[in-house]
Amino acid sequence: CSPLPIPNREVKPLMADGTAPQCGRVGSCHIFYLTPFHTLETEFFVLIIFKLVLFGKSPPRIFVVIVNYKLYLSMALNYHQKMAIAWADWGSGLAAAALGPVSFLVGGAASMVVYHTFKASQSPVIQPDPIPISSNDWGLLHNALCSNYLSQGYQRVNYQDIVNLACQVKPELESEILNVSEDTYNAYVIKGLCLNLFSPQLKIDFTKTIINLDVSDSNVVLSYYNELVDAEDTNDWTTIVNNLIGCIVDFNLSQFEKDIFSNSLTILRSSYVLWNEIE
Repeated sequence: CSPLPIPNREVKPLMADGTAPQCGRVGSCHIFYLTPFHTLETEFFVLIIFKLVLFGKSPPRIFVVIVNYKLYLSMALNYHQKMAIAWADWGSGLAAAALGPVSFLVGGAASMVVYHTFKASQSPVIQPDPIPISSNDWGLLHNALCSNYLSQGYQRVNYQDIVNLACQVKPELESEILNVSEDTYNAYVIKGLCLNLFSPQLKIDFTKTIINLDVSDSNVVLSYYNELVDAEDTNDWTTIVNNLIGCIVDFNLSQFEKDIFSNSLTILRSSYVLWNEIE
């Protein structure tokens, strides 16, 4: 018979099929079968796949995602999505804690990347927070940035737009905000989005990479992370996070670590409240 027009077509399948488990999957693109879809874990997989597109960059590989289309037909964020956004915001904010108060810039960008991933074709109905914000609460700054960004109809998470709006949210931090380069911004946001925060134990493992918690304090934090797993009600979520923040004052930490951990948790608290308010 005639030779194949494409050399080696038979030995290079279109999609990864597991024929080379020792050294990686053979194929020209990666495929993920996400079932069931309505779990925090699989929603984060979709987030990781799409985040580069939302940043306006070409992904390094082609991804084929088979998902439950019903997710995108829902008019409101479900509980797992709200939780996914809140934890991504917190992780990004804590990862960027070295930036100080301007880490709300990173947490806010992470928020909107995840939101657009879940609701890419929908414009949110949201009442923007009045700006500028006088408070130094990282969570309030985060929510002001997000609510104003979304209310203005932005569909992409653009560095310059985020920075400009952040300066309006907190004018007295303008010099610090402008000192955050685009590379630094992207590095922190992507790091936060790629964190494996699927379980309370993984959350505490990440926390300990930033905050030097001893065994006793780790157990306290882990108990609160466990409580948040089932805290669907906004008041319950807020109460649990506030109780954890209240415990930090007695932790065996430097004042700097107490401050950045507490401040990052205000983002976690406020983000979940924000996404429960969006229609």
